[in-house]
Amino acid sequence: MRRDAAVGATAQAGAATPAPSVSAATDQPAPTTAELERQKLEEEVRQLRLTNSQAEGWLGGLLPFAPFVTVLIAVATLGAALYKQSTDLAAARLAAETEAAQWRADFALQQEAEAAKNEQWRQEFLRQQQLDRAAAEQEELGRFDETLSRVSAQISSDNPGLSLNGAAALGLFLKPRYLELHADLLRIIIANLKATPTAEVADLLRDDLARVLGLLFAGGQPNPDVPSPVDLTRLNLNRLDLHGLKLPDGLILDLAYATLENADLSEMTMARAQGLQATLDGARFSRTIMNEARFNEAHAIVKPVHFHETTLVSATFDGAHLPGAEFQRAHLQGTKFRHCDLRGARFEGANVNDAYFQGADLDEAAKRSIALGAHHWQDAHFDPPVLQRLKEIAGISN
Repeated sequence: MRRDAAVGATAQAGAATPAPSVSAATDQPAPTTAELERQKLEEEVRQLRLTNSQAEGWLGGLLPFAPFVTVLIAVATLGAALYKQSTDLAAARLAAETEAAQWRADFALQQEAEAAKNEQWRQEFLRQQQLDRAAAEQEELGRFDETLSRVSAQISSDNPGLSLNGAAALGLFLKPRYLELHADLLRIIIANLKATPTAEVADLLRDDLARVLGLLFAGGQPNPDVPSPVDLTRLNLNRLDLHGLKLPDGLILDLAYATLENADLSEMTMARAQGLQATLDGARFSRTIMNEARFNEAHAIVKPVHFHETTLVSATFDGAHLPGAEFQRAHLQGTKFRHCDLRGARFEGANVNDAYFQGADLDEAAKRSIALGAHHWQDAHFDPPVLQRLKEIAGISN
């Protein structure tokens, strides 16, 4: 800067010096080499100053903004680098996700194919198992069918020991797995009971009869292999235990002329059962549903028959001999006891609404039981003398 000032001062001094006149120039001596060098130097300085002045015209205005411009350029460069990096990362992430999705799809397809193959194998295995089981069961049933035929022949044998062994062997078939044989087994048991076997064989057959009926009608469901009515006519069914057996609607037990001494038929469902002239000494029908049962001319003379809380709506006992019969709390609406021997019968708590007693043999004990203990007896049907006596016992005036 000092040099420039000196140069400028020198130039100004030169400019202020008036040009020599021609005559003076003519008179002055020629410039020396030193002077020429100095003039050349001054011209160079002047040119340099002129150049610097021109440069300062546009660069000088930019110099204050140089740091800011530098920062902007750096920020722009960094932003471009970051944008490129972000774009590259997004592209890489998208490619990775696409590859992963494709892998998952391929894996899912592979799993589905394996699952389908496994399911096909499982179904084939189960089908083969079912076929093998069915074949084994059929083969076993065939063997048991042969055994059942042989056992049936043994029961019919005249040899008491052989007959007893055959009856005992029937128990082998009284299992749920042999349900297909039970209808045939029922017919075999009934047929052998009708053949009046020995007492020992009969006891075994009666036990088998109770068991097979329980298996055939478990839960009160009908069985198409067993026709109705079930023919138990004329059988000796002493002490037969069918307690709790629920026969399906539409299935009728035909007990005509059968002997049911001391049989336990309580808590059963046996609507429309037939018992013409059946022997009922000591039989128990307590809490059994016997709507529309037909026990005409049945008899229980030695021991009273028990109908405690039994439902006998619209049942018929015409001509029956039931002295001492116990009908306590029974439902006897519409029940017919015409010409029935009811001497000593008990009716305490029974509902005899619309029951028929015409021609019935009612002794004083039976009349008192009705008049003092039965419900709705005034709506029942009695012979006039009996009705009059019932009113007298009950203290009812005409």
